Amino acid sequence: MPGRRRLCLFLTAVAGCAPAPSSPPPPREEIFLGADAPGTAARPAEVVLALKRGALHLGPGRANGHLVEGTIHSDDLTLLPHVTMNARGVAVVQDFAPDAGATGKIAWDLTLGRTPMRLSVHVLGSEDQEVDLGGRAIAWARLHNEGGHLKVDWSAPNPIAAEAIELWSIGYLEARHAGRAGARRIQVKSLGRGEIDLGDRVDRELRIEVEGEMGSLAITVPRSVAARAELESPAGVRLEAEGWSHESASVHVQGPRGASPKVVIAVRSASGALALRVRE
Repeated sequence: MPGRRRLCLFLTAVAGCAPAPSSPPPPREEIFLGADAPGTAARPAEVVLALKRGALHLGPGRANGHLVEGTIHSDDLTLLPHVTMNARGVAVVQDFAPDAGATGKIAWDLTLGRTPMRLSVHVLGSEDQEVDLGGRAIAWARLHNEGGHLKVDWSAPNPIAAEAIELWSIGYLEARHAGRAGARRIQVKSLGRGEIDLGDRVDRELRIEVEGEMGSLAITVPRSVAARAELESPAGVRLEAEGWSHESASVHVQGPRGASPKVVIAVRSASGALALRVRE
């Protein structure tokens, strides 16, 4: 909603079954969040989600929805986030002190609007996270979790070109249809275990950069797309490259013979397990 900024934050107590008088249930809160900020492809809005606890479900929103909206479910008001807006964008920050003794539960069911944006999602908790960026205008994104299972999908192509997608996961990372992200670069900063599947298409020339600590990573490329993998330290990486041809110990290729690579995979990690796969 260019030119306008709006925040809606409501608290609604949800009644449960009638308890015994001596053991009332803890209150449960449902909070509706709606936040807007202007953004264009030339100057995208900034969207920051910094969460310390709770499972996250983040997906595409309604055609006329807010930049960020959805419902926060919690039984502990101390876990609720601070929401700030300005002319640059929206920040949803959960900043309770980890040692404050908060023992409640919280879950995030949020959606993203169609405004072009730079997106940063940082999750500290060990709960599973599910993110679908299908059809959202993502100019740049950083997705960072420090535990649990982070599932990222592009169920529809990115309508604008993305500068980069940065993936950083200490837990388990699963990225699907990443070829639809419209990114020039996908950067894997650090990884426990992960899978990056480009799906059945790659919308633009793509460079995948793997650096930092790497436990195990599988990268799947469509058979029809020429790809080249370059290992900086081949002696330290345990490599499986079924369906790929090797030009040397450090260079592996796949795809139509003689074609210039549309996907380049640069592995700078000095150790770990890498599986190069092909999608037929």
